[in-house]
Amino acid sequence: MHRPLTEAEKKAISSLKKEGAFDDMEQLYIDTLYVSGIRPGEALALSYTDVVRCTIRVSKDLTWKGGKHIKPPKTDAGFRTIDVPQWYQDEVNEYRAKYPDKPYLFTGKKGDCFSQSSYRRFWTGIYNKINIKMGGSPRVLFKGKAINEGIEVTDLTPYMFRHNYCTMLYYLKVDVKDAARLMGHADIRVTLEIYTHLDSLKSSTQDKVAQIAL
Repeated sequence: MHRPLTEAEKKAISSLKKEGAFDDMEQLYIDTLYVSGIRPGEALALSYTDVVRCTIRVSKDLTWKGGKHIKPPKTDAGFRTIDVPQWYQDEVNEYRAKYPDKPYLFTGKKGDCFSQSSYRRFWTGIYNKINIKMGGSPRVLFKGKAINEGIEVTDLTPYMFRHNYCTMLYYLKVDVKDAARLMGHADIRVTLEIYTHLDSLKSSTQDKVAQIAL
């Protein structure tokens, strides 16, 4: 089972944000995953018209099977609208003002959607900044493959932001049916499994949950 962000990871990300260590696209990507819990491929398929009036409309997914393709979600549950904070909408609006011609929010060097290798480099850049901030050393890629894993003090992946979002929904007492809709789970049992797991941990973690913010 994927895990949510640790307090150490959230602290590192928050510090890096305050320091301006992430570039504009890295920052927006992190914030998109954090406030919406959408899958990485869904985030990479977003365009400006998908983020309006403090909502994210999910209707596309980037897949790399047989090349790179923007496709509809695999199930009807994947089509959904997610409310997001005003500060996030403001961030997207500012990003659009700086980069008005981008076909997607997150693009490769050629200005089109990410290839699998270019996305791997993009995420590794984000990961390295967080890992170093937490006391580790850089992972080095060559031709899309890690030739030096560095000193890893975190195993952070994009999907952990998704699990973190579901965890936030639980602690905000969002009904499991609504959580399943927001997560885009075709089978509510997937969401229920997470909620049940959190129920078992609640007694030991309840007092440690503070304001949810990066």
